Amino acid sequence: MKKIDYETHLSTKNFVEAKARLHPQPAGGPAGKSPFDMTLEERVDLMDRYEVQTQIVSCGGGLEELDRETALYVAKTANDEFAEMAVKYPGRFLGYATLVPQDIDASLRELERCHDDLGFPAWNTHTNFTDTYIDDDQYYPLLELAAKLDMFVYLHPGPPAIDRLNGYGTMLNMGLGYHVDTAITMTRLICKGVFDRLPNLKMMMGHYGETMPFMLDRMDSMAVQGEASTLVRKGNECNLHSMDYYFKHNIYVTTSGNFSKAAFICTRERLGMDHILFGTDFPIESYERTMAFLRTMEMTEEEMESLYFRNSQRVFGI
Repeated sequence: MKKIDYETHLSTKNFVEAKARLHPQPAGGPAGKSPFDMTLEERVDLMDRYEVQTQIVSCGGGLEELDRETALYVAKTANDEFAEMAVKYPGRFLGYATLVPQDIDASLRELERCHDDLGFPAWNTHTNFTDTYIDDDQYYPLLELAAKLDMFVYLHPGPPAIDRLNGYGTMLNMGLGYHVDTAITMTRLICKGVFDRLPNLKMMMGHYGETMPFMLDRMDSMAVQGEASTLVRKGNECNLHSMDYYFKHNIYVTTSGNFSKAAFICTRERLGMDHILFGTDFPIESYERTMAFLRTMEMTEEEMESLYFRNSQRVFGI
């Protein structure tokens, strides 16, 4: 069964070199070839093995660490490289726009170029840029343009800017902090009225919605108690509808990097199969592990088709 993979990553040579100058690695790293070193031919062979028709690829985060000119160069060349991949392998690759958060005007121009000239369907952004968040008002014009261009926005976890997570390794950071940070960011976007002002804006979250399907009923319950019951009618600074409404109209989730049966069942029950799309987080996670997990989930043929490609066609035209 063909599949559209909504979360894959490819760090371009310019990106890797620019980040390496900031964070030099000690000599003598781990032996063996990393999946990040895979050639395009090897990547396509792997896709064929797992019946993946198309990967939507994104570059890594952290451009805000680079100086402005370097970041702009890295972003532009990454976008050009993704577009060249799409030409070399028709139908196999699409690109997520790579933008530079420290230059909003340049990012607006680049997002438009990615749509008009390169044919990208979306922008992949991280939740935070070290000291600012995508829900900050300064980034609203980027979300506004994405909605105008009918490009969806993939909200990818970034290293959480929360001091209390420091010092406890991956357990609190990648294990929990990334997901909580993303859930809080999406909630702030909702509560600030972004989707009310941009009702056509579509956003996507990985990991079965970053804990949010589990919490939606609780959040909506709290929103109608006490003084909070008046906030949903104030507009601009709070959402006009329930949390459930935005997940039914604006927000979609993917399977990327979460191998919990409970998470799958909760998300399917709470959001419905028509709001879940296939994503792997490749090459951070493997196709082998992802597909082995999904094969253990009890799905009808119709549900599998929805997950792997029909939702993609229906919602995003891909």
